Amino acid sequence: RITLLDGGPLWQRLSSHFLETEKLLLHVDKATFQLARVFSNPTSDAGGWANYTDWQTLASTAACSALTLDFASPCAFSLGNRQFALFPEPRFVWDSLVRTWNQYAPPVLHIDKHVLREFVARQVMVSDYQLQTSKVTYTEVIQKGFQGTCTYQIKDNQSCASQVAALATFALYAGIGSKTARGMGQARMLEATPFASETKHA
Repeated sequence: RITLLDGGPLWQRLSSHFLETEKLLLHVDKATFQLARVFSNPTSDAGGWANYTDWQTLASTAACSALTLDFASPCAFSLGNRQFALFPEPRFVWDSLVRTWNQYAPPVLHIDKHVLREFVARQVMVSDYQLQTSKVTYTEVIQKGFQGTCTYQIKDNQSCASQVAALATFALYAGIGSKTARGMGQARMLEATPFASETKHA
């Protein structure tokens, strides 16, 4: 799976190359694959992993009271000194997402990571999970991670609640945690529960 955050030009060149090359071989570590098909939009991919969007649409994501993330490939969070966290605590998840967001998003859409971190610490909590540990074997090391689903409750529909939802949606493109460029941390938001609308009394 390839994710691009460049706005489109690189994908246009790649897709043209895919279409014009009769036998395209991909080399991943010691394995060689022949490209058979390319899924690039949600209508052609029943698995739900192909999609596209833009920064403004992501930034406009509505706040939600609960959301579930699917960690499809092993995920881990680096703590330094070759130590890794193997549970998707809210602070690890959203620190990872906001770091990637601010690296690639237009400056006008950057998110204050300190304000977000305080909101997540106070207002976002794990309410359910179905996770198991797994391993990824690289040439130089074996990396542990976790896979499965985790549901988060967002207690307050104020401040950074919409940013929390936007970053969760962004996970499909950014990945979460360490070694995302090597296949770890493939994640997506499976479902979101909107905040109940307030009833006004005359």
